[in-house]
Amino acid sequence: MHLALYSPPLVCFIRVAQRGQMCAGPLLCSVAFMVLPDLVCDSPYSMRRVADQIESGNVYISIEYRKTGKRMKLKPLNRQPKLKRGLVYLWTGTGAGKTTSALGVALRSVGHGHKVVIIQWMKAWKNTGEYRIQKRLKPNYEIYIFGRYGRIKGWVSLKRPEDIDKKIAHEALEFAKQIVKKKKPHLLILDEINIACHIGLLDPNEVIAFLDTIPARTTVYLTGRFAPQALIDRADFVTEVRQIKHPITKGMQARRGIEYVWW
Repeated sequence: MHLALYSPPLVCFIRVAQRGQMCAGPLLCSVAFMVLPDLVCDSPYSMRRVADQIESGNVYISIEYRKTGKRMKLKPLNRQPKLKRGLVYLWTGTGAGKTTSALGVALRSVGHGHKVVIIQWMKAWKNTGEYRIQKRLKPNYEIYIFGRYGRIKGWVSLKRPEDIDKKIAHEALEFAKQIVKKKKPHLLILDEINIACHIGLLDPNEVIAFLDTIPARTTVYLTGRFAPQALIDRADFVTEVRQIKHPITKGMQARRGIEYVWW
């Protein structure tokens, strides 16, 4: 791709070649030539495509100064380091929004055409928004629930989990291992796995051993309050959600699809 870049007082031409192939098309810009993401592309390839190729390291860049004819080669900009295993994002804390955040990333990923798999621990509701939407988002979006209707409707007792709850939790973990191998998801969300570890349904070391096998192509989201320190230490990205204020505490009723997700 041949990109014409205007950066006063010099006029530069940037040639971007992908795997030895050249494409023609002008690219005009009035900003500094090093700021490629801000360029406005008028070429057969979109600017996003150009930026993706530069970021992935699949291109080389050469600059020709019109005044002198001197050429210089630059290394690809913003080249991402090669990952050895999938990154782990962990959301915990007593505030609301942990699962909601993971679902937001799921929507973004599906929007880019990627495969998303959600596995929920300790939940038994099938009338939730995130469960019902899979009919519209298939085949890129799948969600599986591993829970039962116990003493608290649709939720495992946090103080008195039973042996059956531990069995179901381990089934969910084994299912997650198979999903990674068979479905090869771009995003894997392990919803409420933090608290499942906290109350003893799962051993955090078992979860960490699983995370260590995640291939680089898959990003993992862990959600749930009371995340064990071992999971926090293992994660690459950790956010703690803290509630500052909430209108429900002032008497507002929960709204369908906003403050609650079932019923």
